[in-house]
Amino acid sequence: MKQLSSFTFMVGIFLWGTVCMATENPKAAVEQLNQAIQTGQEAAAKALFIKEAWDYEYDSAQRFYSQLQSTKFILKAKESRIEDTRAIIKAEISNEKKRIDVIYFYATQTGSDWKLAAIDRDIHHSNLFLAKKLPAYFNLNNVKPSQMLEAFGKKVITWSKSLPSSSDYLSMSDEQKKQSFKDFASSPPRSNYYLLTMISSLKNPKVISTHWVESINRGAIVLKGDGYDEPAIYFEKKEAGWHLLNITSFLTTDAILEDSTFIP
Repeated sequence: MKQLSSFTFMVGIFLWGTVCMATENPKAAVEQLNQAIQTGQEAAAKALFIKEAWDYEYDSAQRFYSQLQSTKFILKAKESRIEDTRAIIKAEISNEKKRIDVIYFYATQTGSDWKLAAIDRDIHHSNLFLAKKLPAYFNLNNVKPSQMLEAFGKKVITWSKSLPSSSDYLSMSDEQKKQSFKDFASSPPRSNYYLLTMISSLKNPKVISTHWVESINRGAIVLKGDGYDEPAIYFEKKEAGWHLLNITSFLTTDAILEDSTFIP
């Protein structure tokens, strides 16, 4: 049997250990990513991700690698959660003096191999990913439109045209306010009134896009008037009716994931 040199033996042990860490523990993939960032090994960094993640249109892993590599920020894996073939790794980005940011890595397992699949800052997304409600990479621009949401959006516009004046609204009792929106949404009257007021301020509003996420029963409606504004409204469909979650000046993915009711 041919004897290995001590150098060859040590290199083999190192490579074997690296592979085993990446296979048995998804947290190790983030640790190896930091090593690749610090040493400028782009090919090694790319190998840690699934192919799609490196080239995503939004928030690609390649862009993340390039940003950290150019700044020499340090990436440190803090903790991981594993559910079946999915894992979330919480990590910190820091410089030599202080923490800069906290992010989440999404990992998936195929056979015995773990690969990083996405990166973002959204704790709500990470929880839904582990619950198998959402994929690792989630962007509202990529979800299907909905005829149901479009029809509801047109109703919202109609309701905004018969909105009571602010003085009439303020003079209403709480029960009257609640009744005035009973066919519109189950969210608090104050939230509904603010939404309809915002829509009524648009000149000739219309629905320009809808984004429905079946797995979480939530959707977004984007409106546009004669101007440049394209506000987005986010709803959850509940047994009691539509529930207003958020309003933003433009479509954003994180706005649909927050577990809260919009209160102006």
